[in-house]
Amino acid sequence: MVTAERQVSTRALASYLPRLCRWQVLALAIVAAWVLTAWRVGGVTNELQAVWLVRLVVVVGSIGAMFAWDDPSRHVTESAIGAQGRLVAGRLVALIASVLLAATPAVALVGGELAGRTTVGIAAEAVALVALLSAVALTLQRGWRILEPAQYVVLTVLLIAIADQATAGRWPLLVGPGQGWEGAHQRWTLLAAVSLVVCAWQLRDPASPRLRPVLRRATGG
Repeated sequence: MVTAERQVSTRALASYLPRLCRWQVLALAIVAAWVLTAWRVGGVTNELQAVWLVRLVVVVGSIGAMFAWDDPSRHVTESAIGAQGRLVAGRLVALIASVLLAATPAVALVGGELAGRTTVGIAAEAVALVALLSAVALTLQRGWRILEPAQYVVLTVLLIAIADQATAGRWPLLVGPGQGWEGAHQRWTLLAAVSLVVCAWQLRDPASPRLRPVLRRATGG
């Protein structure tokens, strides 16, 4: 019975999936990243400049990609059997594809300036940033019932920049290749891990229990 209901749910969602996010915003972010690449690529003459160009296009692409999480109909679709799992898969494909499309031209054009470990580090930053922004968006959406949270996620990027300046010399994140690079990317990796755990928790089945009762039972309280 459940399998049959899931099949019906999947067919019902088929016509909705192509409209699951704001394609115009994703496309605009990709084009903006490409324009930024075209504008700056001629002036990139060293590894540090290449790092910052790739960082900027990843930020632009990631902010645009967060609109894949917007879902004004979530309060309707989350009650359908298996709906969220299928919609989340589609959103993830759109999100990852848009970030890759935004960043690929810059990486292709200035990749020759990047050493191997620098490329790995930038990739870790990109994963951590996308995971963090997604964690914020999903928390706003599920915990605060803000069904279209992407417009607020840009504040997270500003907070990262402010925090990096406020803690300069202690726990820097936005460092250039050289001294401090390994330490900064250990922090990026930790940030990615925590963010992915938050994403997994927020993407759990809508019928699953909340965190507080689970903790209360686990501690015997």
